[in-house]
Amino acid sequence: MAFLRPCLLSFIIINAFVIRTCFASSCQDLLKSISPASNEQWIDSDSSECTKTKCRLDYVDCLGANGWPAPYGDRQGAPKTEEMVLVFSDEFSSKWRDFGPGKDARWQALDLMYVNNDAAIFRRSAVSVRGGNAVITASKTETEGPYSAPWGDQLATAKYTSGMLQGWNKFCFTGGYLEARIKLPGDDQHGGFWPAVFTLGNLGRAGYMRSTEGVWPFSYDICDDNALHKQDWTDHNGQRINQCNSTQGRGAPEIDLLEVGVWESSKPELSTSFQVAPVLPPGLHWLDNTGGVYYPTYADPTLYSGPNGWAGINSYMQNATMFRPRPGSRLADAMSATHKLNASHFTDFYVYGLDWAPKKYIRWYINDRLIYELNALALKGGTNSANQTVGDRLIPVDPQYININLAMSNSFAPIHPDIPLPSSMLIDYVRVYQARNEINVGCDTAEFPSQAYIDAHVSDYKISLKDFEDFVGDSHVMGPTMKPPLVRAPYGTWCTTYIYDM
Repeated sequence: MAFLRPCLLSFIIINAFVIRTCFASSCQDLLKSISPASNEQWIDSDSSECTKTKCRLDYVDCLGANGWPAPYGDRQGAPKTEEMVLVFSDEFSSKWRDFGPGKDARWQALDLMYVNNDAAIFRRSAVSVRGGNAVITASKTETEGPYSAPWGDQLATAKYTSGMLQGWNKFCFTGGYLEARIKLPGDDQHGGFWPAVFTLGNLGRAGYMRSTEGVWPFSYDICDDNALHKQDWTDHNGQRINQCNSTQGRGAPEIDLLEVGVWESSKPELSTSFQVAPVLPPGLHWLDNTGGVYYPTYADPTLYSGPNGWAGINSYMQNATMFRPRPGSRLADAMSATHKLNASHFTDFYVYGLDWAPKKYIRWYINDRLIYELNALALKGGTNSANQTVGDRLIPVDPQYININLAMSNSFAPIHPDIPLPSSMLIDYVRVYQARNEINVGCDTAEFPSQAYIDAHVSDYKISLKDFEDFVGDSHVMGPTMKPPLVRAPYGTWCTTYIYDM
């Protein structure tokens, strides 16, 4: 049962779930004035930066201003920019947030052993909000947690504990500019931490392998053998939802905004990647496609950017059938770049951003400075000397959701015996902006539905182990577990409180 009551001050009600919708912030007002059908409640009322300006033309047309290089000659005047409007934000202002299953509209803090040979298990207790930041803390605390394997759920143990915030099937966006202001955990001297912010297509739930099988990280809309069958050079058994079924080829491609590791003392590196399938046949490399990638800070000694030659957890290693090694695996091509960081990234906050234009490009930024572009030319398909072929992959078109975690794994950056523990990753805010004429928010859209598929495969998306709670909800419901969608207050009203009996 629910009832409404006007309010001016916040209050606490025992044994009830309270939701307060107050007078719209200026950012909420702006979104409603531009797109009346949009849900302004995705914008945190504490947000103040309502717009973001970016050059969103072709790379060459954007050169010549704000530190962008100009290898094709100086540009006359600043490039044409575009104003983007805030459509989602979380300022992490309230310390009373509950990230338990189904409790928060934006995130769930997972209880999960992740899939990357992790040394730490994610536990809800490792995630909190303090001092206006989301805080994810890694500690040397032995713990146990669920592992979502292809064959079923099982209990795992690890000697480290950490945390993950996941926005699966809650807030999704298609295209736009995502940024997060973050202070990294640890220091630039000791390896072992693996902080990450990444997006994934909503058809796959990150860390839940039954949900991602045949889905992650496909971004492919061609009916061919790659969609239907296993190929010699890959471990995929085909694309689960493919164009051969007279439907848009679907998947859960991955965009890594941020992955940071320390492999050598005083030389931390940031990895920015797009992980995609199907995998190119042996002998082909996306770097062969002229104009497909750009490294604007390649010549900057303080923020060097270049191709990722890392041979780690996703390494496409050379052997008899793979005669040109490249970053990736037999499941994904990792179209990646690395960037030099320094000690200040661990003591100060930096803003990490990515601009995603479906079918066109992905661009990565640090403090509004472009560091890497990957565009559709890099995803062109090809045929090798053995007549093995893959068609064009796509810059993602599926709605994506946001994940934030602090992992530890010897497979990424080896864990130093003197790694400083406990240590925390601090997230000041997460924001998403979209062009005024391209506002596209939702996990279950008319063009790319997902809710009916999720409802038909719930066991793939949910942990079922004694003593561990999980949640699979409806992406159209913004609010507490098993409750109806929040009813918007009449536009322009002061404040409305929704009280749900527990």
